[in-house]
Amino acid sequence: MSERVHITTAIFYCNGAPHVGSAYEALAADTFARALRRKLGHDRVTFLSGTDEHGDKIRRAALAQGLKPKVYTDRMSEVFREAFAGLNVTAAARQVPAVDFWVRTTDPVHEKFVQEMLTRTYQRGDIYFRDYEGLYCVDCERFYTDKELLPGNLCPSHNKPVELISEGNYFLRIEKYREQVLAHLKANADFIRPERYRNEALNMLAEPLTDLCISRPKARLDWGIELPFDANYVTYVWYDAFWAYVSEPATRIGLEAFARDIWPHTEHFIGKDILKTHAVYWPPILLAAGLPLFRHLNVHGWLNFGGARMSKSSGNVADPVSYERAFGADVLRYFVMREVVYGLDGDFSEERLIERYNADLANDLGNLVSRVLSMAAR
Repeated sequence: MSERVHITTAIFYCNGAPHVGSAYEALAADTFARALRRKLGHDRVTFLSGTDEHGDKIRRAALAQGLKPKVYTDRMSEVFREAFAGLNVTAAARQVPAVDFWVRTTDPVHEKFVQEMLTRTYQRGDIYFRDYEGLYCVDCERFYTDKELLPGNLCPSHNKPVELISEGNYFLRIEKYREQVLAHLKANADFIRPERYRNEALNMLAEPLTDLCISRPKARLDWGIELPFDANYVTYVWYDAFWAYVSEPATRIGLEAFARDIWPHTEHFIGKDILKTHAVYWPPILLAAGLPLFRHLNVHGWLNFGGARMSKSSGNVADPVSYERAFGADVLRYFVMREVVYGLDGDFSEERLIERYNADLANDLGNLVSRVLSMAAR
């Protein structure tokens, strides 16, 4: 019997509506899942997507609309799901196939699983408490070191000033696992692909790592999953979101069977902006919980719009729903899969979409189909 493969998108942060860049990732992963199902069989491939719903950005976005965070995330998760369902992404379908998953990090099943992984890791001695002072980006919801910042103490992703925060927190011993992750990356040339991103990860892992802060004090942020060993803290949103790749299928199938039979064949699809979190933080989190590593990290570039990267925080976005309604889901899927070389940045515009549609679908393929049908009718 063929192996079972687990395919995931990133878990989309729902502090704003999805854009065409988000849709590109979902469509790429969905296209890969469809192709693999033709080869292995439908029930041999699981496909997972969903929404990341905790953290300070969510709390602030909800507050700006006068809503409680859970009410806000209920609405926004539905916005993402509707958009992706309209693009025929199977994990977002209203009747999700038995082997597919639409995951929400506010779901009680997920929250319980995260607490189980925290307890497991804490009992293994890989989580500890200490006082910490660091430079924090609210939009990234992570701490940065001095050398990672742009001149003027600006976040490298958002070009905004970071905040100096001093507080006690819980940390995960990721430096303990750095050499093991580095050895795995060196021994498996396609663990991260394309190669350019593997080389970036090798450089990131070449130097000692600062252990990962995995908590936030409730006095500063109470919108998150409570730590099972300290009720005064909630879980760091990235630690929480990583486990969305595992929580629902492992709960349905059983963690032992999932970790043995499916998880080692996992194909992650992510954007290059979250390479570090997935190449440097996620593997030690898995190892600290006693779980194996995934198979591949498939990293795509950005879709630019108006000459700049699409980003919810900057407001430079193209709405996938409007393009799906105007041109159809298959046209948008064809464009992003045909126009963009996976791993590289690409450009999106309505003008280019129309040009590609007319050149490939209406003219080349359309004429071919017309001629074949004419010949068949003779």
